[in-house]
Amino acid sequence: MKYKKLSVSFLYFLSFFIGCFSQSIFASQYFTDDTDCDGYKRVLVGTMEGSCLGLVAQASEGYAFIKPRKIIQIPHRKQFLITDMGEWKVDNGTLWLLDTKISPPKLTSLLSNLKQPHGLAIDNQGRFYVGERHQLIRFSITNDLHVEDIKTVIKDLPAWRSHRHPLTEFIFDNDNNLIVNTAAPSDQCKKHHNTLKACDEFRWNDTDNAALRLYYYNKKDDMWNPQYDILASGLRNSMALSVHKTGTILQAENNMDFSGLHTPFEEINIIKKGKFYGWPYCFNKNSINHFWTTSAKKYCLESDNYQKPWVVIAPHAAPLDMMYYNSKKMFPELEGKLLLSWHGYRDTGHRIVSYNVDKLGRPLRVSGASYKINRGNGALPQTHPFPRSQNAAQANEIIYAWNPIQGYRPKGRPVGMTIADDGAIWILDDYNKAVLRLAKGASYPNPFKKSSNNVGIDITKEKVTALFKQHCSTCHSEIIKSKKNKISLPPSWLELTGDGKYRIETRLFDSSLPKMPPGKALLANDLALFKAWITRYKNNKSLIIKRKTYLYKTPNIKTRMYLIKGDKVTLIDKQTDNSNHEWFFIYYNGKKKLNMWILAEAVDIDTLRKKKQ
Repeated sequence: MKYKKLSVSFLYFLSFFIGCFSQSIFASQYFTDDTDCDGYKRVLVGTMEGSCLGLVAQASEGYAFIKPRKIIQIPHRKQFLITDMGEWKVDNGTLWLLDTKISPPKLTSLLSNLKQPHGLAIDNQGRFYVGERHQLIRFSITNDLHVEDIKTVIKDLPAWRSHRHPLTEFIFDNDNNLIVNTAAPSDQCKKHHNTLKACDEFRWNDTDNAALRLYYYNKKDDMWNPQYDILASGLRNSMALSVHKTGTILQAENNMDFSGLHTPFEEINIIKKGKFYGWPYCFNKNSINHFWTTSAKKYCLESDNYQKPWVVIAPHAAPLDMMYYNSKKMFPELEGKLLLSWHGYRDTGHRIVSYNVDKLGRPLRVSGASYKINRGNGALPQTHPFPRSQNAAQANEIIYAWNPIQGYRPKGRPVGMTIADDGAIWILDDYNKAVLRLAKGASYPNPFKKSSNNVGIDITKEKVTALFKQHCSTCHSEIIKSKKNKISLPPSWLELTGDGKYRIETRLFDSSLPKMPPGKALLANDLALFKAWITRYKNNKSLIIKRKTYLYKTPNIKTRMYLIKGDKVTLIDKQTDNSNHEWFFIYYNGKKKLNMWILAEAVDIDTLRKKKQ
């Protein structure tokens, strides 16, 4: 491989670019093109017509995010507060100040060593609130951007450690009372379902789990009464809460995590005091959890206290934020609509949507509503209808093409949102550690007219195919089982990292990471079969460059780097663009380890054909 003589500025960029890719080939990094998105570079993500998504900051550019969760603007300033929960098992959360008044934006730590901070809000006096795992705190921001007057306003939250959903989300109702989420400690409470008649993690009228607490505001003391009421129960995880100006309280439920792609549906519930919403006994409109058939009959089917979902939304969407677009600026077409961020990693998740609402702020029920399924690597979405038996609302996609395309974009994982003074929608992606901004501008077009799904995966080894189906397909619905002895793996599984290993290889054999599959170790014979298949697959993907060819950051965005005749590369994926040009996404393991695009015509096709025979 040869390099042209480069400028100092380009060498700086190149060293940074290579450094990022030495850790991972595309996860955790957004790419941009040369299109301006209202002052920021446009990322390669599909958005509603007339809008674009700009990149504000991401960890791969030196910003110290670990897991950014919620964001809010300091009123009338170009500065934002961000909660970063840090790591799950370490109290290293941070409250960040992101100053976008300067370019590039500056990130400053205001509070550190917090306990998994998540929730973030501002009151009508301009004071800010942060929800940690064990408490809610209040503080003010001075004119010179320092934190002062820190007070604990709620201090009796369960400080869970061994808990599936320990994060604290909260909102104010229209009377300034605090509504606080205390979520379910497990997915379905199935640990003792064979020996107990009812879930021991949930008590009907007195619970710290799967509930919303209501703390009443005392205006005289400017504090909240520590003696709380249970506002609602049977809610698995209330990370998305919103209050309409009419007083309607909405909760978007992160439902139980079944293995099938199309069940159960997530929900939008209208919260009514004292009502029970189903967890862990029932879900959807009239479905019962087979782990708790007796309890489901008692607490759901035969109970007047059971509140069915107002509407169901896409299964496994994982709604993590919800708000009304109460602005007349930037997007007047969204005014008054309900916005949700879908964090889900499955093919029904990773997008931002809006819902039309009635005068009370409730999503409109629609006959014939449907949801979209986005497969990986740029494949066109599929539409799936909701069953007629369900009350459903139709999601209007604001950010919709957020499925991963190697060398273009990662899979989106949106969490917190905020609507800025100018009407722009700011979004946090915690998995890819990025701050994004939706604004008016030219929408990004899908670069590919078709997707290859996967490239040349060895499907002749029946035992390996059976192992993938047995150990992986239950949780990973993105595995396509097209025939009895054939599967198609997600392209991201076969990404090559900087040490020349595929991602699946790292997850199976690297002792420093949680092993896959979770819960049960693979047998030695199974591991040997996987290792032999991976070695064989790598050998089949080795290609030879037949002439000097330039490397591309993304198809049609050329760099000044190039390969020369005889260089060996590994094929990771291929795509066909809208001009019918075929592109290969390759891994080059030389003095510099690179993952980039080349035109397919640069490869020795005869060698490729021989490998296919």
